[in-house]
Amino acid sequence: EESKNNEETLFAIVNGEVLTINGIEGNAQIWIYNVSGMCIHNSTCNNSSLTVNIGKYNKGIYIVRVKDNSGVKVQKVYFK
Repeated sequence: EESKNNEETLFAIVNGEVLTINGIEGNAQIWIYNVSGMCIHNSTCNNSSLTVNIGKYNKGIYIVRVKDNSGVKVQKVYFK
């Protein structure tokens, strides 16, 4: 079940060329999609946070999707 109101549980924060995803619970799969729906990054994570270098991607809105032990979380982020 996907949670659209997940700002309390997933914090995807852009700081310069780094995207930090916090609030990961247990083993997780992480995907980042551009506005066209193309997956531009995917990885797995066993920690409570993950950092991704986003300097190579164009400015714009992206979707971060995390599937972890607590379910699926989705959040929009803006790469500046």
